[in-house]
Amino acid sequence: MPHLALTCGFVLLVSLLASFEPQLFLPLTRIPSSDKLGHFLLIGLLAYSAVVTLAPRRVAGRRFGALASCGMVAAVITLEEFSQTFIATRSFSWLDLGASYAGIAAFGAAASLRGSAAARAAAADES
Repeated sequence: MPHLALTCGFVLLVSLLASFEPQLFLPLTRIPSSDKLGHFLLIGLLAYSAVVTLAPRRVAGRRFGALASCGMVAAVITLEEFSQTFIATRSFSWLDLGASYAGIAAFGAAASLRGSAAARAAAADES
């Protein structure tokens, strides 16, 4: 769980810095679609960490799974993006949300494949 907590802290720190100290990110604004790329990478990293950390765990005797882990990240990110409609200094964007979902799908799938490969390797070592 420390891996997920550190990733959440990092994503929160970058998000807060982007909101309150945007001048720190001025060099990145020269890159086309840098905001969307940031959503893709940051939220994707969060999804990757969630899958790696939560998917192998058991809840009520059942494996939590990669899909449930990604679903949790998607739900939180959706709420966060829609909450921006109530904040005067922020703006809701369907493109930002889409980039976040794409990051969740790509990085979540990568983490799931990583876990599957590790499980196959462990099973092969046992036999």
